[in-house]
Amino acid sequence: MAMLEEVRKLLTAVREDAALSAEDREDTLWEIQRRLLTFPAYFNAVIAEEIRLSVAMFHYDGETASGMGTAVDQGRRDIHQSAVASANFLNRLGKTYGISPIVGNGRPLDPESKEDRDYTARQVYKFCNLVYLHGRKVPDNIAQDIMENDLYAMGQDGTRFSEEGGVQ
Repeated sequence: MAMLEEVRKLLTAVREDAALSAEDREDTLWEIQRRLLTFPAYFNAVIAEEIRLSVAMFHYDGETASGMGTAVDQGRRDIHQSAVASANFLNRLGKTYGISPIVGNGRPLDPESKEDRDYTARQVYKFCNLVYLHGRKVPDNIAQDIMENDLYAMGQDGTRFSEEGGVQ
């Protein structure tokens, strides 16, 4: 729950910041929302990639399926980099208000680092799981196979995270 508590603290701090004009306050709140929405967007991209690649293996020949895989992978990488940038933005903004890191330990994440991308993926999974699925605490060191099983199950039954909240 710490991530959600820190998000709420950040939203409250921005709303109550007397130094911000009404326009800047509104813009900042919308930017926080936009950044938070990159997390379910990344999660959905992972699910969509699994579905597209599974279908492509049966629907297309080897070369076409391989080309689709490359395109899907690039789209996933792009949204992943966006999630890393959003994590950095939220943590920096929170720091200006004296709020604990929202994503992870608050150290700047490098979107080109595989270690940081993997770390961000775990944090995104944790956030989405916390907000949209169970509301239960997800450990920082959640096993890759647990994440993959959850994603696979979502892919099989066609559910995905909704921007409005909840699972569709």
